[in-house]
Amino acid sequence: MANDGIAKDEKNFLGLADGWRNYLLTIYQETKDQKNTIKLARYFFIYSRGESDALQCYYKLLKSLIPKDQWENYVIGLVDEINKKSKLIDYDRISILYILEKDWDKLFELLQQAASFSRIERSEKYLGKSYSTGLVALYKKCILSFLENNKGRKEYQMVCRYIRRMIKLGARPMAVDLIQELKRLYPTRKALREELDNV
Repeated sequence: MANDGIAKDEKNFLGLADGWRNYLLTIYQETKDQKNTIKLARYFFIYSRGESDALQCYYKLLKSLIPKDQWENYVIGLVDEINKKSKLIDYDRISILYILEKDWDKLFELLQQAASFSRIERSEKYLGKSYSTGLVALYKKCILSFLENNKGRKEYQMVCRYIRRMIKLGARPMAVDLIQELKRLYPTRKALREELDNV
């Protein structure tokens, strides 16, 4: 019945098709069908909507079933398949995998490829101690890029919040230099200068 539901809904109702797949996954687990359990858990990890809690469940299920000596290569294969499904980096899905694996080198490498203010900030709790210099450099790069195309006091306040995070990461001298650089780059942005003076 579940397979019929998948076949019927696959093209036009992917959410319904995945509902049927969830039934199948439960059946496979109950019947100890390890091969199909792995196949469906992998599918959901790669193609589901990417909610963090669900991804963690699929990850744990996969890790419990894949032999330990094969796990490292299995993770590499997961990342490769995630990357193949889209031209854009699926940062959230891959970062969850690296966080669960505690693979901080790969997490930082991924962050460098797809840095944003929010991603850098979320990564601080994992990378703040060992990669503080790298995080600060990414903050600086994002700030300079952001201010090229964004004006307004609200935007300037946000930028200053991230400069404060640079300081919190132990980079006060770099933050001070960045403030001076921004004042030189944007001498006519009075509101920016005012906010920078409050950092």
